[in-house]
Amino acid sequence: MPSRNRNMQGGKSVVSDLAPRTSRTGSGQVNDNWVGVFPPMPIPTFGSVTPTSGGWTVSITNYDAAATYVVTTTAGSVSQSSGTITQSGLGNNTSATVTVTVSKTGYSSSIAVIAGTSQSQLAAPTFSASTGTNGGWTATITNYDAANTYSLSTTAGSASQTSGTITQSGLGNNASSTVTVTVSRSGFVSNSGTVSGTSQTQLAAPTFSATTATAGGWTATITNYDASITYSISTNAGSASQTSGTITQSGLGNGASSTVTANLSKTGFAPNSGTVAGTSQGKLATPTLSGTTATTGGFTFTITNYDAANTYTISTSAGSVSRSGGTITQSGLGNGASATVSVTASRSGFVSSDTATRAGTSTPNCSSCTYAYTQVEGGNCCCVGFCGGAANQVCCYDIVVYSGNPAGCIGCNASIGSWYACDGTC
Repeated sequence: MPSRNRNMQGGKSVVSDLAPRTSRTGSGQVNDNWVGVFPPMPIPTFGSVTPTSGGWTVSITNYDAAATYVVTTTAGSVSQSSGTITQSGLGNNTSATVTVTVSKTGYSSSIAVIAGTSQSQLAAPTFSASTGTNGGWTATITNYDAANTYSLSTTAGSASQTSGTITQSGLGNNASSTVTVTVSRSGFVSNSGTVSGTSQTQLAAPTFSATTATAGGWTATITNYDASITYSISTNAGSASQTSGTITQSGLGNGASSTVTANLSKTGFAPNSGTVAGTSQGKLATPTLSGTTATTGGFTFTITNYDAANTYTISTSAGSVSRSGGTITQSGLGNGASATVSVTASRSGFVSSDTATRAGTSTPNCSSCTYAYTQVEGGNCCCVGFCGGAANQVCCYDIVVYSGNPAGCIGCNASIGSWYACDGTC
């Protein structure tokens, strides 16, 4: 309202509305130079404009709680509360001008204007292509700015960000997720973007053949072996290695077991592993040998724990030796001569036994003969001369038929006579 100024003109009272003389300053404030009886309200003064999301705020620094403030704006909407003007409803980085009219009873109104601009919006984050990892994936924020704050959320598992690198974890094999990245900074409007990725496919677990026992270990084959995969082998006993899909366990005792773990890896795939267990060959029992029985030119003895499934290797220190079943026969010795026989058992799928030895002595020389018409020749009792006479014939017959092994005697070394080969007993 213009003020009314009463003065006298020609003796009459004239009431005239005196309008203020106004001028604008470079700050956008309006200076009212009033002429009238009502003093003007102080022109509103303002602090610094603070941009906000969709608007801005500013304080009336000479705010008077007893005055009335009317605010209008060129865009959006505006309000005033306790001296704070709030402009809203603007787009990002958009300007508006607010007019403030202050009035108070007994004072003429004053007007001031203030302009401000809303916050600029941060650029939406942009991303590289994602790279699958074991249980997740990674991606890079290509327009990363360390001055910004980045908040992440994901549709599965968990996600984090360090220096522009996003790491998604906690996924299953060949599983996908989407990460939302919200970027914020004081004085700017936040923005956001999304990036998706898929975790690595897991390599197939290794499969194995049946194990084959060996001396001190065992072998097995990786039946789904792939030369493009790297295989790392470990064992809980001894040592193990792998070549072209064949696993070799070694360093075990006889009949000992172990478990080998095969860890598989390949670039671009999630690793996998598998285990295979095996047992080394058992060792055959050492042959147990009976005592020896002297014979003419040698001796015999028995393998008391003989097993027909085994193969027996025998050797002797003199003469010759043979085996029939579990009976071993040493031959080719002189009278009263000794030899040592070695016996080793073997069988496919088993470790050969330790070697057992047995020493024995053949029947010794005779020193005298019991039967008539016999005498010692070459250490043996033999018939004397030709077996032509009746007595001599009976002698030879008895010797041949009834001779046994009394006193350890053996047969003649050479033939004497033309009927029976020489034989005899002491």
